[in-house]
This record gives sequence, C-alpha cells and structure tokens, in this order.
Amino acid sequence: MQDSADRHRSIEEAAYLLYVQKGRLDGDDLSDWFQAEKVVHEVSLTASGAGVPRRKTVTPKSKIPAAKKTN
Repeated sequence: MQDSADRHRSIEEAAYLLYVQKGRLDGDDLSDWFQAEKVVHEVSLTASGAGVPRRKTVTPKSKIPAAKKTN
C-alpha cells in the first residue's frame, strides 16, 4: 500500500501524463488531477486485489450426483 507522499507523487505523474497526452493545453489542470486520482485509486485497488471480482466456483454437472428416480 502506498503512503500519502507516494500516492501524491503518483497522482502528480499521472496528471502530467494526461496533460501531455492532450497536447499540453492549459486550463484542464483540475480535471486532469481528478482523472489521475481515479486512475491511481483503481490501479492501487487492482494491485491489492480489492478491486478484482472473485470468480464464483461452479461444480461441473458431471460431479453432481444424479437425482434418484421414484416410480
């Protein structure tokens, strides 16, 4: 897990990359920052496994006992 300084630095870097990708246009700094926060948060959840949905375990039909027939 990242500490506060590392997280802030990651957001700064991500916001700067967004700024560069958009052609270094001024005026979207707050929007870039919020987008960067979202990206860093999602990456940290995925890295910790918290944001990854768990797969449901399914028993194959071949392993389920057949129902007994009643006459």
